[in-house]
This record gives sequence, structure tokens and C-alpha cells, in this order.
Amino acid sequence: MNTATKTISLGSQPPGKTTALPAGKPAPDFALHSTPDQTVRLSEFRGRPVVLAFYPADWSPVCGDQMGLYNELLSEETAVKLSTERYVAGKADYYEVLEAQQQLFPAQLNLARTQRDQLLAVVTLYKTLGGGWQDEMKSNQGH
Repeated sequence: MNTATKTISLGSQPPGKTTALPAGKPAPDFALHSTPDQTVRLSEFRGRPVVLAFYPADWSPVCGDQMGLYNELLSEETAVKLSTERYVAGKADYYEVLEAQQQLFPAQLNLARTQRDQLLAVVTLYKTLGGGWQDEMKSNQGH
């Protein structure tokens, strides 16, 4: 997998320190390699939704499945939006909206489960490598 790393400084903070962007603040422009010879800039997508997925455990099947789930979720969200627009315009009954929402929920649930599994895989990796913490049960037994 081809990855690119760039530190983005937000204002006057020292390099190496990271801070989340405040809600509603546009992300600064950056570039990543989409292929070894092609670069994509965030500014090329201004005005459109963008999903950035980082794979801390790219070797795991959990990370590999995540983009497929994002695509499934996008199509289900689009179906809900279209059915809602049709209902508001009087071209469909509310049952169509409910059906679309009913299809969206399993996609959202699958994505949440995959994200949970991804985080658990990273924690397991850190623990295996000597992550520097003890299990709560073991520390309580010692007291």
C-alpha cells in the first residue's frame, strides 16, 4: 500500500503537536498519492463530501472491508435522500422512506461493527508489542 505523511500545522502550535479541527472549520489543503504516479489534492473535492479512511492495520481483513462498507452506506444514504425528496414532492408515500431507512440501518450497523473490530485489532497489536498498560482485572488482583 502506498501511503503519504504530512504534518499539518494549525496556527502557532509547535510542529509535532496535533489538534483536531474545530467543528465547521474547513480542513487545510493537502495532497496524497492515489497511485505511485498520480497525486490527488483535497481542494479538488471542495463542495463535495469526502471520507478519509486510515488503515492502521492494513494487513487485517477488517481494514480491507471498511471501504466496501463505506460504499454500501453511501448508496443506502442516497436511497433515503431520494425517497425523502420523492415523498416531499408528493410522488411517493412515506412507506417508501421507511423502507429506505430500514435498508440503511444494517449498513450503518455493519460499519460500526467493522470500526469497532478495527480498533480492537489495533489495541491487541499494541498489547502484543508491550503497549505499556495492564489489564484492569490483573491490577485489581494485586491490591
